[in-house]
Amino acid sequence: MLNPSKDRYEPLPEFINSEESTRLWQEAFYLVMNGFTMESLQRILHLFKEALCKNPERVSELALIIHDIDCFMAPSQLTELGIEACQRALKAEPENPQILWALSHFYEKLMQYEQSFEVARHLVRINPSYKTWKWLVHILIKLERQEEAIQIIKELVVKEPRSEYWRLLGEVLQETGRLEEALEAYRSALSIYQDPLVWGFIADIYRKQGNYDYAIKAYHQAIKFAKAEEWKQEQYPIEKSWLEYWEFRLQELQARKVSKSG
Repeated sequence: MLNPSKDRYEPLPEFINSEESTRLWQEAFYLVMNGFTMESLQRILHLFKEALCKNPERVSELALIIHDIDCFMAPSQLTELGIEACQRALKAEPENPQILWALSHFYEKLMQYEQSFEVARHLVRINPSYKTWKWLVHILIKLERQEEAIQIIKELVVKEPRSEYWRLLGEVLQETGRLEEALEAYRSALSIYQDPLVWGFIADIYRKQGNYDYAIKAYHQAIKFAKAEEWKQEQYPIEKSWLEYWEFRLQELQARKVSKSG
């Protein structure tokens, strides 16, 4: 059978720890990536329902496999099956952060934002991190509770003044149109760590405000730090798409400057 992790350059998820689960993931992934149809959805549902029935002791692993496959699909019966699997898994492991993460995502995908928020709030209590706080804030914004989201992150940066939390505050403020406050938050982030993403967000604000000289300088900084050896060695290196975007915007602004001076 086609090995999708090889042919599609998709690595096997780390949580898979058995040959049986590997085969299940590979077949489901293959069905999703090779001309997804209602027939293939029914086949995927059958595979997972059969696995859940035969292997109830592996419900946590199966719930995570469903979540991994569901990420490639629109909301469907598979999303609902994922919720059912997560709920069963949580009866045995009520504080499993991976299962809580998956369950909150399933609810969010079905636009059940209140349920997603409750799960995310529990998750951030037991596993506070930039990733989980950002997800909680994302759900609050979906619920149109922007001020609550901002207040939560403001309290967080007082307790833990980390660069990524200042960046998160800046992102939320920028998304809600409070650009000057966002710039202040981003500057606080940069005072701790020269994050190329923060420089890129600052550049975007200046560009939208028409401050093109400042935007050019900020894009230069974003590109410089993204290419720095220190950043390349980070656990989560900068995505190539960000670098390409910043280089495109920089060239665009430089061309505009040349055109005006000419």
